[in-house]
Amino acid sequence: MRQRTFLVLFAAFLVLAASGVAWPQSVQGVITGTITDPTGAVVPGATVTITNVGTNISQSTTTGGDGSYRFSLVPPGAYTIEVKAANFAAVRASGVVVEASQVVPFSVKLELAKASQIIEVTEQAPLVQTATSDLGFQVDSSTIQHAALVDRDIFDVLPFMAPQVSPGLDMSPTSGGAREAGTSYMLNGAEDNNNFSAGAININPPLESVEDFAIITNSMGAQYGRGAGALVSANQKSGTNKFHGVLYEQNRNATLNANDFFYSRDYFNSLGTSNPLSKRPKYIKNQFGGGVGGPIRKDKTFFFFAYDRFKLLQGVTSADNFEPTSAALAFAKANGGPLAQQMLAAYPPVTSDSPCPNLSNTGAGFSVGCLSFSDPQTTTTDSYYGRVDHNFSNSDRLGFVANISRLNFVDKFGGGGLLANGGNIPSTTLLNSHNLALIETHTFNPRIANEVNLSHNRFFNPSTEGDPAKQTAPHIIIDNKTEGGLGYSFGPFEGGQVVGFVQDRWALQDNLTWMVGRHALKFGGSGNYGILYRNWDLGLPGDYEFGELTAISTGPTGNSTCPLGTVIKPSCDTGTNGSPTLQSDGTISNISSKKVTNTNFTGDYPYFMETSIDPRIAAPNKANAYRHYTTHDYSAFAQDDWKVTARLTLNLGLRWERFAAPSETHNIIAQFTNLSGCNIATDATCIAAARVGPVSRMWNTQNHDFGPRVGFAWDPYGKGKMAIRGGYGIYYDRIFDNIWSNGAWNPPFYALIDFNADSGDHIFYSNPASIGPGYNPAGPNGPIPYPGKRVSVRTMDVNMHDSSGQNFYLGVERQFFGGLLLRGSYQGSLGRHLPMLEFYNRVDGDGYNSSLTPIRPNRLYTGFNYRSNSVSSNYNSLIVEAQKRMGHGLQFQTGYTYSKLLDVNSELFAGCSTIGSLTAPYYYISNALPHLNYGRGAEDHRHAYKFNVTYELPFLKSEKGFVGHALGGWSLGSFLQFYSGHPIDVFDGRSSFPATDAAGNLILDANGIPINLGGDYNLDRVFNDHPVFIGSNVNAIYSGKSPADGIFMNNNVIGCAAPWTPANADIASCNANFGVAGACAVGDTTCTPSVGTPNSLFAMAGYPKSGPLFERFGTLGRNVFHGPRLVNLDLGVHKTFKLTESANLRFSAEAQNLANHPNFDGVDANLGSSTFGQAQLLVGTRSRVMSLSLRLAF
Repeated sequence: MRQRTFLVLFAAFLVLAASGVAWPQSVQGVITGTITDPTGAVVPGATVTITNVGTNISQSTTTGGDGSYRFSLVPPGAYTIEVKAANFAAVRASGVVVEASQVVPFSVKLELAKASQIIEVTEQAPLVQTATSDLGFQVDSSTIQHAALVDRDIFDVLPFMAPQVSPGLDMSPTSGGAREAGTSYMLNGAEDNNNFSAGAININPPLESVEDFAIITNSMGAQYGRGAGALVSANQKSGTNKFHGVLYEQNRNATLNANDFFYSRDYFNSLGTSNPLSKRPKYIKNQFGGGVGGPIRKDKTFFFFAYDRFKLLQGVTSADNFEPTSAALAFAKANGGPLAQQMLAAYPPVTSDSPCPNLSNTGAGFSVGCLSFSDPQTTTTDSYYGRVDHNFSNSDRLGFVANISRLNFVDKFGGGGLLANGGNIPSTTLLNSHNLALIETHTFNPRIANEVNLSHNRFFNPSTEGDPAKQTAPHIIIDNKTEGGLGYSFGPFEGGQVVGFVQDRWALQDNLTWMVGRHALKFGGSGNYGILYRNWDLGLPGDYEFGELTAISTGPTGNSTCPLGTVIKPSCDTGTNGSPTLQSDGTISNISSKKVTNTNFTGDYPYFMETSIDPRIAAPNKANAYRHYTTHDYSAFAQDDWKVTARLTLNLGLRWERFAAPSETHNIIAQFTNLSGCNIATDATCIAAARVGPVSRMWNTQNHDFGPRVGFAWDPYGKGKMAIRGGYGIYYDRIFDNIWSNGAWNPPFYALIDFNADSGDHIFYSNPASIGPGYNPAGPNGPIPYPGKRVSVRTMDVNMHDSSGQNFYLGVERQFFGGLLLRGSYQGSLGRHLPMLEFYNRVDGDGYNSSLTPIRPNRLYTGFNYRSNSVSSNYNSLIVEAQKRMGHGLQFQTGYTYSKLLDVNSELFAGCSTIGSLTAPYYYISNALPHLNYGRGAEDHRHAYKFNVTYELPFLKSEKGFVGHALGGWSLGSFLQFYSGHPIDVFDGRSSFPATDAAGNLILDANGIPINLGGDYNLDRVFNDHPVFIGSNVNAIYSGKSPADGIFMNNNVIGCAAPWTPANADIASCNANFGVAGACAVGDTTCTPSVGTPNSLFAMAGYPKSGPLFERFGTLGRNVFHGPRLVNLDLGVHKTFKLTESANLRFSAEAQNLANHPNFDGVDANLGSSTFGQAQLLVGTRSRVMSLSLRLAF
């Protein structure tokens, strides 16, 4: 046995020495307490034995001189505890349950022996936690089985039961002021994170495999890494000495579901049109599977296996899509140029002659119509769970756990625009994951124990659109600028033809526990090795953009020098200064910005293109976006759980983390090499000189991440019924992969290039997309990028720090009436070095010139998509909770949280998320004045309330015969969530607009620069400026109407007039340009000029009285207003039929969002948008969804 243990530890050492990206901890629980005599004096030398009820495996120890004992490696399960001491009656307690990562305080008061006597008691672990400062929330098996989980996914809803947890911008769990990336997941002590995205999960285990799980939200011990916000630790089932199993089937379909708000609105709007929507969208979901476990060898070897299959067929409805009318497309087919004919033959778009709701000049007789359709989508997931545990002895256990998932998603129309010939381009996504763990625990003696955890996570996630080898034609985008921007596209979509990610992560953790007197010492370390294989070509197959489908010349005195009445083509059109737009080398350039509407698809005349290349190779060439990244991470910790007295425990720890910056195996990695030292706020010269070049790593690895952990648990009366607890700790986190791996798109190895023919660039129009044969990387201008051939870059701060959080809390809890716990606490956190996305290629006043056109300091790059970690945050909260343990068939947990989160930026990719793109712009208003963005965090929910309950109805519960079978055995589980609305950041997203008088003459400021009546107040070409609030009270501007109609009293577009506006300014033309309600539309000569009805609550920022005139900043702060609240009620009703003593059949009807409450979100915060103030989407469970299921347990 010793030889085997030595070999396991030696193998662990070898992996640890060569390893880097997972942080396995331990799912094992702890049982600890103090043995006292009838007077309260401690009893040293007592023998304490715990026995697992299911496996009959025992552990024994003796109490120390202070009467205390501790079992540090207790597999979750039900236990009996037996205490023996000389001259005292033995005590045997049953019913003690240990859940995942739980510390169970269990003290016993002995009685004097009257004879050979054993006192039998049935006990439950105290609700009050007196043994540790860890702030955890346990979700037991009863709660899991009774919860309304319509997709049988424990991570979808259950983590939100913790009072501190609330939804982030992607609706993933956030806790304690941390971001979604601060929530970490474990399965059986092995890391279960998908490290590519913030807060993402690798494996969603089958429901029937999960026994219970814990959510640790504050003051975690030093053995825990990551999880600056919360750690979700799930424990899966193991076999016992009895065979047991389950079979189930769950069904959900459109008949059981309610339509969501937006579908109902679109459905009623479609009635009476030529293509009405169906009354209900297609939805058929079947989920079935089972699990079985038992002994392989009694008391020695056990197994458990579970399988889950999920099959979903649904039609995702898209209403009122803009498409060409049949006449418009027929004209293009008859008159199109050679490339237009090629594209229309291969990818003929659908047409629609139906008018668009509330849009005149659409439908038959015009160029644009509207089409509603249902997109068939199929999702299939197979999930497997297997576990084998072997007990070599009571002190030596070895277990192997495997979780495997295979997902296939097919979207019939997901790979390109809608086509008329039935050849629509599908998209296919695979998601194959596994989580494997080998766990060995060994107890050397009652005082020393060790646990080794070796794990491997894989995340295989390729997706394709159609057949990239055959579908090489570029994506075609038609703006329809003269039709009001009612654009559409066809052909293969760009950027998603080939997307592939594979993560491999090996991890080894070793934890040694050593009891020394009153000290429970724990030492450990981990080595982690990670690989990311990435292949994502953003520019494949490229795209071309056109102002119109067709543009007809009105002659030299009209819009073009092309012959009157003909299709405008680059060969006959002229651009700036009368020069031709078709160049001698076959490229298109010199298009006047005022004549973009001349560009048209029919005439083979684009004004914009995007494609990707390898800039080191002569054209034509294909870009290579494949990268092979590796990481090596290490950690070490020491923890002392010091039982100072029988009533006071101190938890003291220190953890060291080393998250190594990734490297690329083939040295294909690029980063800014000379940006350090630049004053990004004002030094345009330094920014202009910045260059991207090859580097060995994206940033410099930090080696000094030390995280102290201090906590205490004090039982003031020594009765285990009350505790005062508190703690403080620093927690570090790895920078998730999507932040840094986008550097794969940096030159000189890769270039995603945009060409604007109306900005001096040259477009080469071809199929497939190409920058033209004239490109020569050895030519006079050198390789791309060079002036006039700008590229997009994704770079990082080379001195990047690892993100960290300082968490602290102080709380008191008290148990009443045996089974009721009340708890109140203050919890806070300080976030440091949190990542954000910054736009460095700008300074205030870039566009302070005669045309108000910003000129980027650096002419080589379209922008510096720069990842920094310059953000700090602070969070404070008050939390009250109540918990009733199961008694008389009833248990519940409820909690209320009052909190406030402040920062300058809340998520690195906030502007890319569905919600954040509408409510939370992610760049600073000004790089020189980041404090302008200080305000409530985008994920701040000021009020949160939770209530979950499980109730076994007592009616006819014990009745025999038919009545008992038919009417008894009912139970229910319900979960209510309430969150006040998160903040929205109202901003002016308009571009600049030079002021003119009625005659069209420019109105200039004191420096001879046109006065700006539009947005972009500081003229840096980042359209996120804050306006001035001119309402009477920021709390009195909410409409009280449906958020879909607008949350403010006035939801109009911001106007061009302000108290400082020149009296002779042509406000009507400016308002018309920006679509102010009631203003004349641009180009409408039949309308009497009118300023319309601009927003009356917000106005443009004025010009400063001193300093540079471009330093215009509105007085409205960030995130002053809030969106709609989120309310969700789930309910599961269950009827259990008892078949035999060991078998039962349960019928369940489960509903999420039982009240069918529309939880609106995505409020458009852009004052320049026609939908300002209106909620654009629903979050959470969009409408009531129901499922019916049968579950046979035996």
